[in-house]
Amino acid sequence: MVTLIAAVVLREHVGIRRWTAVAPGFAGVLIVTRSGMGVFAETLVIKALDVADAVVVAPVHYSIILCAIFYGFMVFDQLPDIWTWVGASIIVVMGIYTLHREWRVGAKKK
Repeated sequence: MVTLIAAVVLREHVGIRRWTAVAPGFAGVLIVTRSGMGVFAETLVIKALDVADAVVVAPVHYSIILCAIFYGFMVFDQLPDIWTWVGASIIVVMGIYTLHREWRVGAKKK
């Protein structure tokens, strides 16, 4: 969502490689939150974006996944099903890819 807003509202250039990382990452989010339980967490992240830079807030998404797994196990004695692991893996891999790509682009600019 942040990438989409940056492209539309801020008129930031978003290349094809970024979109190819964002699209599967968003699909991973949809797989993980298929019951809509992540709405509250996402609302908090959006609020955090009001007071901090996106670069600082973005890693929170990974901690949300870890906290959800931890509390799901501690409170409900449940571990995520296979689709949650698949979705979380997609999110993490696409995040790492985006980080790596930004690092390479930043190195070329210097």
